[in-house]
Amino acid sequence: MRPMRPTLRQRRRYVLARVLAEEQPPKDQLVRAVFAEGGMLYGDVGMSELRLKVVHVEDGWVLIRCQRGEQMRLVALLACMAHVGGQRVHIMPIATTGTIRSAMRRIARCTKA
Repeated sequence: MRPMRPTLRQRRRYVLARVLAEEQPPKDQLVRAVFAEGGMLYGDVGMSELRLKVVHVEDGWVLIRCQRGEQMRLVALLACMAHVGGQRVHIMPIATTGTIRSAMRRIARCTKA
């Protein structure tokens, strides 16, 4: 099977968010919490439309991929999250980008300042 041409592929967006908690939750707990909260908020059909994937977790930062046009639903999902692994957290969306590279640059800029 040949690869799909770039013009026919689904576009993606990356939402960069800051995880504020007393103790940073591990990646597996964060992934489970995002999908559990999304399932409660949007159901199975809504979550399949979002096409979420937690791409990167790094000391206090999380980068989540979604389908283009669905990024505001992802931001709403992150705003609804209050607990990860039994501890209180606040997940604050910082930026929406089109590439992982620009999101990593944003992390570097914010941690440097």
